[in-house]
Amino acid sequence: MRPLAPNSATNPSYRNQVDPNNPPWPAYRGYHEYSFAYATMGVRLPTILGKAIEDTTRTLNEQSSEDKIVDLVQCIERMDDLMVDLSGNAKLRPIIDDNEADVALWNKEIAKYFQGKQFS
Repeated sequence: MRPLAPNSATNPSYRNQVDPNNPPWPAYRGYHEYSFAYATMGVRLPTILGKAIEDTTRTLNEQSSEDKIVDLVQCIERMDDLMVDLSGNAKLRPIIDDNEADVALWNKEIAKYFQGKQFS
């Protein structure tokens, strides 16, 4: 069982002080060479993303509909950009808003907690 955060059980206001920059216990960071996060950011995510790019490219090559082709090409370009950002440890940037789901909420959190921060 995971231990409670310091004072979280006895001091409810402490919960309001917890955020990505002030976690209740030390966070795993991608720059700690022997951590799970380092392996995830440096190997696992690029491998998964690379396989997604390959799969999308195969799907693209099977299409004849212009709308699907345009959409898949844009998707591959965005994944390529993300791969460059991951491998270069670029700064986090806002998510491109395509008027779907909760992009605005995610961008608000990125701006609030991760402004100028890098992927790892």
